[in-house]
Amino acid sequence: MPTGTPRQLEHLLHRRGDVAFGVRARRERWRRVLLGVVGLILVLCAVLVYSLLRPLVASGDPDATVILARCVSCGYEGPLSVQAGRSDGAQVCPKCRERAAYKLWECRNCGAQFLPAPGPGRVACPSCRSVDVGSAKPRPDATAPPPK
Repeated sequence: MPTGTPRQLEHLLHRRGDVAFGVRARRERWRRVLLGVVGLILVLCAVLVYSLLRPLVASGDPDATVILARCVSCGYEGPLSVQAGRSDGAQVCPKCRERAAYKLWECRNCGAQFLPAPGPGRVACPSCRSVDVGSAKPRPDATAPPPK
């Protein structure tokens, strides 16, 4: 093995960083620590941005939609979270737990909210007989219970 000072043996090293001495070793260590800290900060910033920008869904299901429903069993009326495309049939009521909650409709002429009569045909308002009706929208401040 060759003998000499570290400076004299430095030319024998194959790659930079194989062995470092003194100030060079401390500088290399601090550089690695600094890169690790910067990487950790970047990951934490990415997590924060993701959590702030992702859409909020009441049930945690990204395919869920909130409808205004009325239960024919117990009379509950309020927002209900259902799977997208499944809002036309009977839903489970969050109050009585029976499958008796139906989507409410609203007349655009008189503002009456109603359950449509069963059977095929056009949906019409029972108050004013208008066919200008649509799904009743829940209030923005209403929170829907998660689907069961």
